[in-house]
Amino acid sequence: MPILHTPLGRLVLAAALGTGIALQQVPLESAAQQRVVRLRNEFIDAIKNRATIEDLPFRFDHVKSSINSVSAGGKDGDIHASGRPGSFVALPMVAEVVNARLEKDDAVAAMRAAEGGGQVKISGVWRLWFEHPPSEVLVQGGTVPVPADTNPDHVFELHPLTVVNGHDADLSFVPINGYEAYTADRAFEVYERLEFRVKRNSTFTTISSTQAGFNYAEFEAVLGGKPMHVNDATFVVADIVDDEGNSVVAKPRRLVITDHTKASVAFAAKSPKKGTRMTLLGIPRVNLDKLTDEAEKAPGETVVVKGAYEIIVVGVR
Repeated sequence: MPILHTPLGRLVLAAALGTGIALQQVPLESAAQQRVVRLRNEFIDAIKNRATIEDLPFRFDHVKSSINSVSAGGKDGDIHASGRPGSFVALPMVAEVVNARLEKDDAVAAMRAAEGGGQVKISGVWRLWFEHPPSEVLVQGGTVPVPADTNPDHVFELHPLTVVNGHDADLSFVPINGYEAYTADRAFEVYERLEFRVKRNSTFTTISSTQAGFNYAEFEAVLGGKPMHVNDATFVVADIVDDEGNSVVAKPRRLVITDHTKASVAFAAKSPKKGTRMTLLGIPRVNLDKLTDEAEKAPGETVVVKGAYEIIVVGVR
């Protein structure tokens, strides 16, 4: 269902129109290396057990002039765009198509056609991650400023995109040909070390982290249980192992396999069940379900949580 047709969407839209509050940036009150975002509880509860946000009104202010080349690191074959989302998100935001060369005549062309124009609707996998955070605290709500370029300071993305103005990015959820992703031991060492601080009150949840990177990791996953379909995705916990079969995580971590993608088809073709082992390409995002569970155990207090991330499955080998 389009978000603005939901009770939550109408509530958020009414609140934004009624207050006219600009996007708030307030001085950082935590440790120097911490980056902070405050999200509406209603927003978190609406997306935490979903893969995607659908039919989000979005203005494409800047689309990168070229698709990223493919080799390693940031040369990952994506195309980056920045813009202003509707009131449901109300945060500085970027949108990216993975494997963009496969979509250059469809979803990417639709992005370019929309650049600098009015609102169009986009859908994609939501991603909260502290890769390019601002030094100020971001507070969700109100008017988002026009970004200066394709990669403004942000913590929220739709990445990968699944639909751009009616054009499906249905070719893109596959391994990136020719790309050298981060290995399991290198990437997950970083993910496992991250500590998230979370505090939930009656309206907002405050989340902070140090800056994090290591976008694309290729890894062996051993499923730790039966995959479960919830809302618009299949969720399953998995042990992550290195080339020698040694676990690189403290406990199994949640995988997110988005419906109606080539990744979901390839995943299902493996007849997945507990103990199934497969090679995956994925990118991390904050696990909002785990964070809110921990925060609700101590309302109004700051809780430190390790391992509060999950992996968006981009491709299945």
